[in-house]
Amino acid sequence: SVLKFGLNISDYLHDENNDIYIIKADGNGKAIAGWLDGGAEQGAMYNHINNGLASLVADPEIDEIKIHGFYFDQGESDSENATLAGLHESQLNRLVAELRTNLGLPNLHVIIRQLDASIGYSDVNTVIAGQNSVADNDENIHIIKGPYTYNNDNLHLNGASQNLVGDQRFNTITSVTKGQIYNG
Repeated sequence: SVLKFGLNISDYLHDENNDIYIIKADGNGKAIAGWLDGGAEQGAMYNHINNGLASLVADPEIDEIKIHGFYFDQGESDSENATLAGLHESQLNRLVAELRTNLGLPNLHVIIRQLDASIGYSDVNTVIAGQNSVADNDENIHIIKGPYTYNNDNLHLNGASQNLVGDQRFNTITSVTKGQIYNG
């Protein structure tokens, strides 16, 4: 989905005066609590994002940096545990607030790929309800959803669905924002 999104956004925004950068930070199979301030993955995510942005800020050939949004595609780990699933909504709200504060972009658009109940985890519907609630209460949070087709592991999307997610991310972000100026 990252490749398809990158190709789409490059075709849409790129010209000789407008380079495109995608900063990807991930840690597969992690509960949302790890991404929160003080969590095990938080340092890796923020350091990766901040280091990527710092290198752009330091480049004398770049006059302006616009951040168009943040994409969140997690929740499976929380869907396997009733306690984590019950915390998912509040922790997702906290993650978005911390990210916006960290970047100094209080209106940062966030795209969330909604989990699909067909993955079969015991508490997936609780996580889906939390994702929907977070989006329902913040006009700058957007949900994308399938139907998606999964590989045999019933967890990872197949190639066609990865491309669909890339298209959905592109269509969503370009319909809601032209980017926000990042001041470092």
